[in-house]
Amino acid sequence: MLLIPGSDTEEAGEVTLRFKWNVALAGASSDATGALSPAEEVIPSDEPEEGDDGDPNELHISVLGAKDLQAMDSSAFGMGTKSSDPRVRIEVGSGGKFLKEKTETREKSLNPVWNEKFTVDIADPEESITLLVEDVDFGGLNDFMGKITVPLHSLVDKEPVRVWKRLGNKSSKIDSTGRGELEILLHWRHNKTKKVERTEDGGGFGSGFMNLIGAGESSDEEVDAPERVEAAPKSAEEIEKEKAEKEENDKKLKEALGDIEIKSGDYQIQVHIIECRDLKSEDLNGLSDPVCYIEAFGQKQNTKVMSQCLSCVFDERFIMNFRNVDKEKFEDGQIKITVMDADFGSRNDMIGSFVLDASRCYYRPGHEFYREWVGLVDDTDVDDAGIQGYLKCSISIIGPGDKMVKHDEESDKKMEKEREEKYGINPAIPPTIKRENLYLVTTVYRAEYLPVMDQNKFSKSGIDAFVKCEMGSASKRTKVETIKGDRGALNPVFNAEIWLPVTVPVMSDTIRYTMWDEDSGPQGNSLVATSTSKFNKLNADSNKSTPPHWVDLYGAQINGYELGNSLKKKDRDWKKHYNMYGTNAPHYRGRMLISQRIEKEAPEKNGEKRAAEPFRRKIKKDLKLSQLPLTDSYKVRAMVVSGTEIPKFRKSIGIGPPRKMQVKIQCGKNEFYSDRVENNNGVCEWYQMCESEDFKYPKDLDMCPDIIVSICKGKDTEIVPVAYKRYKFRDVVEGNFQNDCEWITFAEDKALDMLEDGQFPGSVLIRLGAGKSKDADMTYQEWDEALKSSRQKSAYQLRMHVFQGRSLPASDANGLMDPYFKINFNGMNINTKNKSEMKNGREVITTPSMIRKMTLDPLWYQTFTFDTQLPDPQFFPQVNFQLFDWDGMLDADDYAGCFNAVLTEKDIVDADAMNGMNPPEPKWYPLMKEEDGDCDGEILVSLQLMKKIRPEMQMPKIPNIKPSTRPAFVEIIVIGCRDLQPYQFLNLQFPKVEFSIDVADGKHELSTMNSKRPSGSNPNYLERIVMEVQMPDKAIFAPPMNIKLSDNRLAGMYKPVCGTGKVDMTPKLSWCPDTYVAPQKSGSEQDVRSQSGAIAMGKRKPKSPSATQGGIEEGGVPAADDAESSSSPVSPLLPPEMKSAIEEKLLEEDTGAGVFGALKHVNSPPPKEVGAMVEEKKDDDAPLGAVTTGPKKNKWFGKASQGPTDEEMIKEIAELLADDDDGKRYMEGREKIPEELECQLKTTPFETFRFYRGQKADRKEVGLLKGLIRVVQTKEELDACPFDLKTLLKPQKYTVRLYVLRGLSLMPMDVSLFGGPAKSDPYLRVNVGDDVFDDRKNYIKDQTEVDFYKCIELHTELPGAGLLEIEVKDYDEWTSDDLIGKTVIDLEDRWFDERWKLMGLENKNTAADRLRWATKPLETRELFIPTSHSPQGSLECWVDIMPTSEADMFPIDDITLPPSQVYECQLVVWRARDMVSMDALEDMNDLYFTAWIEGAKKQHTDIHWRAKNGKGSFNWRMKFDVELGHNTMAMKFPYLHIQAWDKDIFKYSDCIAEGLENLGDFFNRAYKKGEDVECFKKRNLPKELESARFRKMQKDARQKIEEEKRRETMSQLDLDPVAEEDVEMDVEQGGGGGGEGGGEEVEAGTEGADRKSSLGQEGEGIQLVPMGSAGSDGAVKPKNKGVVKALSERGRAVSKVVSMKEIKKNQKADFKKKQEIQKEKQKKQAQSDADETDKLIGSVKEYIGMGEDPPNSKWIKLMRKNEEGVVEAVGEVAISMIIIKKETAETNPNGFGRADPNQDPYLPGPTGRLSFSLNPFSMGLQLLGPALFGKCACICCVVFVLVVGYFVAPFLNIVLTLMK
Repeated sequence: MLLIPGSDTEEAGEVTLRFKWNVALAGASSDATGALSPAEEVIPSDEPEEGDDGDPNELHISVLGAKDLQAMDSSAFGMGTKSSDPRVRIEVGSGGKFLKEKTETREKSLNPVWNEKFTVDIADPEESITLLVEDVDFGGLNDFMGKITVPLHSLVDKEPVRVWKRLGNKSSKIDSTGRGELEILLHWRHNKTKKVERTEDGGGFGSGFMNLIGAGESSDEEVDAPERVEAAPKSAEEIEKEKAEKEENDKKLKEALGDIEIKSGDYQIQVHIIECRDLKSEDLNGLSDPVCYIEAFGQKQNTKVMSQCLSCVFDERFIMNFRNVDKEKFEDGQIKITVMDADFGSRNDMIGSFVLDASRCYYRPGHEFYREWVGLVDDTDVDDAGIQGYLKCSISIIGPGDKMVKHDEESDKKMEKEREEKYGINPAIPPTIKRENLYLVTTVYRAEYLPVMDQNKFSKSGIDAFVKCEMGSASKRTKVETIKGDRGALNPVFNAEIWLPVTVPVMSDTIRYTMWDEDSGPQGNSLVATSTSKFNKLNADSNKSTPPHWVDLYGAQINGYELGNSLKKKDRDWKKHYNMYGTNAPHYRGRMLISQRIEKEAPEKNGEKRAAEPFRRKIKKDLKLSQLPLTDSYKVRAMVVSGTEIPKFRKSIGIGPPRKMQVKIQCGKNEFYSDRVENNNGVCEWYQMCESEDFKYPKDLDMCPDIIVSICKGKDTEIVPVAYKRYKFRDVVEGNFQNDCEWITFAEDKALDMLEDGQFPGSVLIRLGAGKSKDADMTYQEWDEALKSSRQKSAYQLRMHVFQGRSLPASDANGLMDPYFKINFNGMNINTKNKSEMKNGREVITTPSMIRKMTLDPLWYQTFTFDTQLPDPQFFPQVNFQLFDWDGMLDADDYAGCFNAVLTEKDIVDADAMNGMNPPEPKWYPLMKEEDGDCDGEILVSLQLMKKIRPEMQMPKIPNIKPSTRPAFVEIIVIGCRDLQPYQFLNLQFPKVEFSIDVADGKHELSTMNSKRPSGSNPNYLERIVMEVQMPDKAIFAPPMNIKLSDNRLAGMYKPVCGTGKVDMTPKLSWCPDTYVAPQKSGSEQDVRSQSGAIAMGKRKPKSPSATQGGIEEGGVPAADDAESSSSPVSPLLPPEMKSAIEEKLLEEDTGAGVFGALKHVNSPPPKEVGAMVEEKKDDDAPLGAVTTGPKKNKWFGKASQGPTDEEMIKEIAELLADDDDGKRYMEGREKIPEELECQLKTTPFETFRFYRGQKADRKEVGLLKGLIRVVQTKEELDACPFDLKTLLKPQKYTVRLYVLRGLSLMPMDVSLFGGPAKSDPYLRVNVGDDVFDDRKNYIKDQTEVDFYKCIELHTELPGAGLLEIEVKDYDEWTSDDLIGKTVIDLEDRWFDERWKLMGLENKNTAADRLRWATKPLETRELFIPTSHSPQGSLECWVDIMPTSEADMFPIDDITLPPSQVYECQLVVWRARDMVSMDALEDMNDLYFTAWIEGAKKQHTDIHWRAKNGKGSFNWRMKFDVELGHNTMAMKFPYLHIQAWDKDIFKYSDCIAEGLENLGDFFNRAYKKGEDVECFKKRNLPKELESARFRKMQKDARQKIEEEKRRETMSQLDLDPVAEEDVEMDVEQGGGGGGEGGGEEVEAGTEGADRKSSLGQEGEGIQLVPMGSAGSDGAVKPKNKGVVKALSERGRAVSKVVSMKEIKKNQKADFKKKQEIQKEKQKKQAQSDADETDKLIGSVKEYIGMGEDPPNSKWIKLMRKNEEGVVEAVGEVAISMIIIKKETAETNPNGFGRADPNQDPYLPGPTGRLSFSLNPFSMGLQLLGPALFGKCACICCVVFVLVVGYFVAPFLNIVLTLMK
């Protein structure tokens, strides 16, 4: 724009000027032209330069000048001005391999001008430019003045860059030292006349040498760089849609995960290896020797080896404990299960593996995989595609605060069996999901700005870098690239492709990339940094690839480690931790450029298919610059205002003022510093704005490195970041330089460990911004004005009202402290340790010492003032509160914690308006040391900030901040102390409890009497104490009540404090409804039952006239008065259709068995049918089981309808048999809960207050106080005590019965011979008070799943020693026994809890022959040890508490397990068919079979030599002894394994195939019924089903009657709440007939009484009766058939007499029907005779070997995997089996094989075997087989003809000659 002087118009026109640099000065560039190239114009031309369309290959460097350089030379004799003789050394490339030049020296100048230009040909963007300014001295000992490093990739846009750059230190880092600036002009352009190739060497000889001897790897094949997949640009709508979808998916994921959160802490991983199926064969004989290896977080364990099988049972459980696991480590962890084939003397072969991310398992319901089948895959062998076998396992993870998930394994196993029989093995990844073998291909191009790992004083430092890629079990690394130089030059080029085989779907999703520095020393390679990504995210991408992108690396600091700090004992290696998990690491360690893609197939190698193993390839050419991520220009700006609680550091000698501190801001390789300022008692004031230079990073903000703000000590090269705070670059950029100032709290760099334990790292008020350079320039003025306003201050007075503290951390040995505090604000501080003075305007106020002796809940109620000058509210400083424990004159006070309160504009009030104003509402501030939550305690404080009109104005008076109060009564019901720990190695002798509360009207103190009854460790006090005190109106001011436990020793001369505790009174003020919590009440009985989980019945409905006069009450049974009028002899409990069917049969066939004879012909309905009928709508007056409507068709007899299929009947019989009688009579009516009972009760009748002793880390719990505390306002409320004090305060003797059933998942405590974990030898130790039960002599050897089944009876007084301690210990013969785990039950809380008393009360029975105590729930209690938060196992148990006077009357429940029994399983292998021939040449097998049952040894048949046509005959008996019982191996895994083998003489035998048969149903029948079982015998299924259904019907009827009894009992309790004694009396009177055969115990006069039935029918009625009673099939029948006695369960049976005349009358009426039935019987008998004849004939045929199929046998299919990995059938074998008791087998023995005695069944000799013959043709046919024998015979015939022809030919010639 041109301006014309004197003209009114300022703008007269424009002109464009172009300037060129004239370098016709001394020391000009080496160009002959004497002028710079056109490319170096300050304002470049708008026209494109020639040749600008290619990658840059020519670099122009112009050194223009410098300013403000350091003066390095002093003048003579110290006179004159200091100066320097600067020159610039230029190096391009590592070590100057491309260019090494220097400028001329400018003598005695601190602002020199050079204007020199240098040109170099270079095309590699990974190189850098180094410019070093030095002061030239005589003799060549030049002084360093500063250094700049510029990476070439920052110039790839081919634009000239002219810039002033600050000189850095020897590492090119900008620090607080002012070294001046250097002006340079750089232009990297493309010159098409030059062809410059990139260099491929990574550092010359060093790199090649390391690759040759260090890695020992072969050279890589070279390939072209992969083409970048360019995604189409997305519209704004698509971007918005993707964002919405992502938010929706994140929301759904959050909802699915619920409250699941991974935390740092202790973790426990439990792995249960159950069994394997269909494994791949690895041995030459077609089998494997499988063994499982479990790996997790560095621990490795393994199962035992199973020999020669493809399906096997392990049933081994492994428990791994991990202490102090970081969240990052857990999220990165994996659980790997590998099934190997064990080979002796050689390396094990992999069968398959299963890898699972620990986080993936943790996010599942229950944090577990439970009894799931998983497919095993082998990624290491390309030939092993698909599933290599199946593994059933459970994996459970228990994290901080988690509970073990309990399962009912018995029901789960039943469901599994049904599912597997119906669908087969259904793995976690179903077979229907196709598994693919893919390759994850990662291209590692290069890395930048790596740290110097190899520091050498005698040569250049550098790094020997390589990258390792891992996923699952596959890993591969690049070659080593050795780079020397400073950090800016450490940019290794890898250009390598890493191919990892992956089988999808994957269970391990994490891809891990690690950068390493190779070291040949004893410590091995050094980890530089780690980065991770997710495979499934990559696989879900449409292109299944990512373009080249930068991955930032973070880790620990490189330098700054002090020797003293390195020798400190630390809980972990934090340096290694930061390098492994960089998420929260304090230091930027560079970045690497990678791309990822997924390939379906690997390229061939030398024309052959590759093995499925990781491999590496070399990329021929580098990426084009256009393929690199797009970049943009950014700036980072920080306004550093002030800091509080900044750590203080002094010089090593420990004297002198604290070191100056500065703030460092780093974003990748760009970093800048604030000034170093004084640390004034922890306060630093900078008031400074710092800004980085322009730097280029990717446009994708997720690729940009984080911004790290650090507080640093030291200067120059000794700067050390002490603490840090990290920000995501995107988060800061999105603020667009509009972020507000904020107080940030630093985190300590734990690797450097510069701070003392517990020291606060400091806070800084900072404003941080980042974004594009143009945005930074636009906002600079606004930031500058804000900074100026921060220096403008006004007068304020801060009033800090300190009210009280609570739950402060104990610092003294007695568990207390003597607290006082310091307040720091804006450079001022107040120390309340001593008396101090402060000003309130002109008024001087003296404050006393604030030390409060021996308390954790001090009251201060003091106001402190600070008159100060403060800036704008956004720059307000923090108020720092520090708490200390006073330790007297001889010891230093202990720092206990602090908090920082942030002042805002809302806290400002006008000073003139303060008169008469109360202080603002206080707030509780939690204390901290290093970070939030690491310290106990809170301080109640409020803040007022008053702005002064004048600095010296008179301020309002300080108000009284003590709260208003009201009179109240504090009632303390003291029951006693429990589980008091010894003090000074002695048990407490005569303890007492002291209570004190410090309120507005003074301190109130009361105490109990000293007591040692029943013992000093569990003293009872049984006192009621009342204090009359003044309590505050507001709950927030409620003072805590302090509790002190003291002992009386040496006749009262020594009274030590043995423990302290406190009671929070905030929730006890009834006049504060927002915080009040009522004392624990028993509540109404209705609420009690509903909370306890017991049956809670509502009020019974009013009885209708029909119900009260002969009907049935709703849900009840028929009234006894109505029985006589009933016309039917069948119980009205039965459904009508079944009832009519039984009546019909009774008339048709009267055998004297009554109803049971009729039931023999009844086809009972399936359970679903019965349920449907019962669920139909009932009339109020109808009997139980009766329905108003229903189908008329008779369903109950087989002739009327088609029955179910055989499969359905077998399934139903098994279900009914399982439910028939499991032997657990003690579980009838008993609830089973999967957790502790306390989890359901939630609250307890008493409050417990814990005593503590010790300080800091040594503070521990030493007992508890049990009682109840109330605060009431009136005496009337005081008299309304929630307990009956007479009963409560009078101890009674009680008997405690602890029933322990099982120990589950117990921690293994023993060590194996090889150092790994073994199992445990557990036993129980139980005590309550002084009564101890120790079962050490009955320890159980080598078990972690233990069957205890013991009842332990102990005695105690309640209230009294009420803690029942249950310990599970591990027996050790030579050392002390180890504690596996412990659980504690509070008996007092249970006995005095009405909810617990009512649990199971409906099942209590006082009848003489059915005595039973109330059925308390069976609970599962977790076991713990003091040193771990993870459960160490669990116990199934329940507890009965009863008065000792009643204990003798009620017998102990019999919970002993039924004894295990040994059975002999006689397996007969009859014959085989369709067997595949293993000897292909002969087409025959030398066939034999092996078999075994789980828990028994293998046995084998004899050999059928030369078995042909796939057939074999054996008739061979095997005998296995199996133990059947609770949890025996045969019952848990009832598998019969059968293997077919081909015997080979001169080599290993071949396994042809393998079969598996489940014998579970047969074992159950044999064990539960105690009978012999012929396994595959044809069954009379309808008859079995009849019997099973009838037994089930009987059991259901009993349960219905018992249920009615329970309902009546609960209804009575509901109607008439009475005392406990009355309840028991009601139970005795109304529930006495609770057992079988209890009919005599019902109401008097019921038996034989005339009653009327609600059915309205005439006749006598009968009831279902128990088996073996007078009316059952097994009982002796009365001669009079018309008399049938009926008994019902639990006293509801009524005797009936059936009229003989009535029955005969009905029989005559149906005479014709009887004749038809008789004919049907004759037909059935004839058919039965024919069946017997056929059976006899079949037996004779079988005896002589002519039978078709063996009797009662089953053909078992034999399976094996083909070459494609598909399981197929390859033959069958016929077997039969008999299961008989061992005693029976010994009485009537059978021989092995076919040896005598040979009976039941008789085994004839096998047929089709090899037989000796003198006929060579016959023997040849048998030995060689038909095919081979035919071939051999043909060959022999031909040879014979030739031989005969040869010898006969001369004679033929003679004959022919004679004939001629």
